[in-house]
Amino acid sequence: KAKDDLKYSTVNHSDELTALARFDWERAKPLLEKLENDKTNPLTAVLAETLFYERALREKDESLIEKYRSRLMAVVEDKEASGAARDAAFEALTKNPGWDGFDEWYLSLLEDETLLFLSTSQYSISSPLESVAVKNPDKWIPVMTGLVGNKNRAIHNAAVQSLVNFERKDALEPLLPWLTDPGWADIDWNPGGRVSYIQIEVNVDLPESVPGLIWIVENDESNLHWAAGSLAKYKDPRAIPALKRALQKTADESDRKEIIKALIASGGLTDNEQIAALVSYAEFISIPANFENIKKRT
Repeated sequence: KAKDDLKYSTVNHSDELTALARFDWERAKPLLEKLENDKTNPLTAVLAETLFYERALREKDESLIEKYRSRLMAVVEDKEASGAARDAAFEALTKNPGWDGFDEWYLSLLEDETLLFLSTSQYSISSPLESVAVKNPDKWIPVMTGLVGNKNRAIHNAAVQSLVNFERKDALEPLLPWLTDPGWADIDWNPGGRVSYIQIEVNVDLPESVPGLIWIVENDESNLHWAAGSLAKYKDPRAIPALKRALQKTADESDRKEIIKALIASGGLTDNEQIAALVSYAEFISIPANFENIKKRT
């Protein structure tokens, strides 16, 4: 009864099918042979091929390993295949990525812009290419940084997408142009896009990002909150003029709170200015109507 449930990007009865293959191969094999050729259930077919592939790996059957590896690779490379099937095939091949030729094959996939985001169901989108770097960052971060700025836009986007996952300076520093140029990479999704990159800045010691964060404060109101939060960490006086101008322009209380924190941290508000502000606030809320209004807003 195994078959695709494309609404949720799953295979009905996949657990039972997988268990049968592992505990009673002779009974599972004819069923899997039928399912792997089922064109009406491509996700189930990939699961059957995956189970054949895993069996071949355990048995160290090189001919079958090559057969099913090639089949799964073909599914990944097939732009006409469903996103769910391509994603499942890619996952099967990257569980044990140390096989001969894997690196070359993986790098070739970076040219396929359709793999940047795969629609795997009505409710989910997958980014399969980035998963490889996540599993082995020390190996792949240097590779991906070398691909940033590649003349092939798809390769550049894939490299950026992989690097933005890491809270590491060596991964994030090559992405600094993204702060001042929202169109520098075509993956402006959240999570995983420029917004995520700006948010991650708070957790990484990257003072080189200060000029870009100042640009955001001045030009990108939608990300003002996160940029001001990062600037508070760096305590850089260069940010003071931009922060003061932003404070005058924005009415959003959450943004204003972050701007004020950044101003204080950067030395942009003297003690006398802070005291004067507190006095002004105290006078304001001493009026009952104002006090009640503040209570309602908080």
